[in-house]
Amino acid sequence: MRERDVWLSRVKFWFGGKSFAIAFAMAQEAKRERLTFIDLMRGYAILMMLMGHTIHVVLAEGWRESKYPAYAIWYYLTGLTAPTFLFSAGFIFAYLMARGESHGGQRLQKGLKRFGSLMVLGWVFHIKPAFFQSLFAGQFSAVGELLSHSSVLQVIGLSILMLIGLWMASGRKGMRFVVLSFLVSQAAFILGPFWANWSGSYPGWLRPVEIFVSAKNAYFPIFPWSGYVFLGAGLGAWAWEKKWYRELKWFLLLIPAGALMKWVITGPVPVSSQGFYWRGGEVLILLALVGSICFALEKKAWEEVWPVRVVARCGQETLTIFCLHNVVLYGVWFGVGLSRYFDKSLGPWQTVTAIILIEAGFI
Repeated sequence: MRERDVWLSRVKFWFGGKSFAIAFAMAQEAKRERLTFIDLMRGYAILMMLMGHTIHVVLAEGWRESKYPAYAIWYYLTGLTAPTFLFSAGFIFAYLMARGESHGGQRLQKGLKRFGSLMVLGWVFHIKPAFFQSLFAGQFSAVGELLSHSSVLQVIGLSILMLIGLWMASGRKGMRFVVLSFLVSQAAFILGPFWANWSGSYPGWLRPVEIFVSAKNAYFPIFPWSGYVFLGAGLGAWAWEKKWYRELKWFLLLIPAGALMKWVITGPVPVSSQGFYWRGGEVLILLALVGSICFALEKKAWEEVWPVRVVARCGQETLTIFCLHNVVLYGVWFGVGLSRYFDKSLGPWQTVTAIILIEAGFI
């Protein structure tokens, strides 16, 4: 008898009641099934971010040219990091939100807490020693300067808040939410660049919105970058509703879907939006490749494959890695980081050594 059946028999023996046993089985199934391909996507994105930011901090200016093949390849791949990171965040949140609806909707409360924490952390992890010096000198305008800019953490936080609102607007119906998420993602991609680069003045009551929308204030304007979150959310909710990730054919179908988004849909959309569609298509193709690899490795006990386990584990700790890398690389809070001692001063092989040490340290 399988272990699961033994547990069920014990539950039925002690508690009687078939309904309790069924509920227990469903809870165990939901708990046991982890979307490893999303952990791998997130792990890839966070490790690529570490590599990219390390290169950005330490590599000498003279080596930052496309004539060097290694730099050209890295530069191309690093453009996929943020879209993958945002897409994966939307995917897993929507999946868990839809799954949580079957267990009382507790995920909504967790989502609101995550929204608040990400908004705060987005500012906290940009505080540098000069900020404290300004406060000690009585220059409290430094607080306003800090709050007038936003980062990728706030994009994810605000996107989570919007996803919760969209979930409620869809009547907490999974497939309706899927359709709305895809539509919002298209609106973000198409209209987002216009909002981000709008040169008009915001009315006074809308001035706080400018912090997250305008490219002058936001490192990642909420529009169009939230389009990747909504694209991932649509697929994530769909994953819970239809369990499409359990069949290889659906991952393979993501390849033509990504190609369609990358090379066909980019034609009729505005030029300012084409890059976002281009990268969105690449994220879908990457998801297809990672999902297919998971299917292949599953037959060979992928849990025991060391690189897979390491990348997946990093994918489960993206927030921790993201926050700490600001300290190690950029010297937030204490002013002690690679940017202080090796700012754009290392050659290629020294940079590779730095990357290996940083990646290994975080792993």
